[in-house]
Amino acid sequence: MIALAKEETSVDRNQTFEVLLPKIQQQAHIAFRHELDERRQELVAEVTANAFIAYVRLVERDLEGIIYATPLAQYAIRQVRSGRRVGCKMNVNDVTSPYARRAKDIAVESLYRPQELHGEWEEMLVEDRKAGPAETAASVTTPGTHPIGVTTTGSCSPS
Repeated sequence: MIALAKEETSVDRNQTFEVLLPKIQQQAHIAFRHELDERRQELVAEVTANAFIAYVRLVERDLEGIIYATPLAQYAIRQVRSGRRVGCKMNVNDVTSPYARRAKDIAVESLYRPQELHGEWEEMLVEDRKAGPAETAASVTTPGTHPIGVTTTGSCSPS
């Protein structure tokens, strides 16, 4: 009997959130309207998940009377914009993590820039399959530069 009552509460809880869902998603679409379509869909889904987690926490604290779609959506949007994802830890040591990039001002760029290198690095990678990542990165140079980025113009005499 007790388990049955908990199931009914869970169903009621989900139905109540489903009533709030269209307004939450509408506000998320407006908040991320300048993003590309695929990215916007991801962010809206993340806002929805974050809003649901916040909703469940409020229900667990018996605060159903103060739950409204707009404050819930605004809270979830702020959480997503600050990099807080549902089910993900904020790892400052992972360079690919948006949190680490923001916290340590890291810029991650693609090696593939066809307008600058004209496919030169691809040829180098195919040419030498035994080279490690460090050797490959050091061999990618622009004309007139040393592999470590020092210009080769001028004389270099040891003193």
